[in-house]
Amino acid sequence: MQTILIVDDDPAMLSYLENMMIRFGYSVIPAPDAQSALAVIRSRPAVDLIITDFQMPGMNGLELVACLKKIVPSVPIIMFSGFTGLDIYLKAQALGVAEYVEKPSSPLALKRITERVIKERLWSRTSSES
Repeated sequence: MQTILIVDDDPAMLSYLENMMIRFGYSVIPAPDAQSALAVIRSRPAVDLIITDFQMPGMNGLELVACLKKIVPSVPIIMFSGFTGLDIYLKAQALGVAEYVEKPSSPLALKRITERVIKERLWSRTSSES
């Protein structure tokens, strides 16, 4: 079973995403902010995917991605955001975000994106090992 770390400061959105991913068959580690997410990664780096919000107090999603890419560079990250600015999207892409998903997004769309990103990671792992 793949494990997803979900980072969102909105308790309702965090719970929604957690429940949705559990229904899709994933193990989920919820984190209410960037510092909690970093603590999780430092204590248990075995996650297959990270989904993070952009707008959070303290450290925003772009800052979190920059930190995560130094700690777990091979773990794909999906940024989930209500902000649709091109500059944020381009910065996220430059940092290596696998997908940038606008809020709100349908559960089916998020499921497809999640499955694709995880499959791409598994494929790249197996092809680099051969």
